[in-house]
Amino acid sequence: MKNYQFTSGTSRGDMIMGLVFPVGIIIPTSALYLILFYLRIWDFLKGNPFLLPVIFLPGILLTYLILKKVRNKSYKKFVVCLDKLSIVVRENGNEVMRGKILFCDLKVRENKFVKLDIVTEKEKVSFRARPMEYKTVTGNTSFNPFGTSDAEDMGQLRALGREINRSLDMESSGGV
Repeated sequence: MKNYQFTSGTSRGDMIMGLVFPVGIIIPTSALYLILFYLRIWDFLKGNPFLLPVIFLPGILLTYLILKKVRNKSYKKFVVCLDKLSIVVRENGNEVMRGKILFCDLKVRENKFVKLDIVTEKEKVSFRARPMEYKTVTGNTSFNPFGTSDAEDMGQLRALGREINRSLDMESSGGV
């Protein structure tokens, strides 16, 4: 029996992040603009355009905090126990899946994305892992707002997918 521990998001968490990202940008910016407009501060700022970036910094900070909070809620710690094709998946200590694996789909984009879908007789689970930081063209690292995992977690998820595929191939070929 092999154990795999990693931090990853799910397809539901990806969907939530995709919806919250634009909302997290639009709502704080619109709210700040409306406050400035109705308090008649906007008229003053029109005459002093160099103050506009300073005024909108709180909106940008609020957006960052909202996105960070949602991102932290969208990924979880998983522990997967694998014995050939029998699997037990625990999410933050709670069992979410148990059974014999029927299908596994692993997609890897080196240092960018790992996606693993596992199907048993009764349940399906999807893991999504993206790096929290990525390298830019210049070689520096930059914050990834959709990142859920580090390199070690992505490696664990990749190893789990390869092990399951190896077991499924052995079973389909008759154990040879």
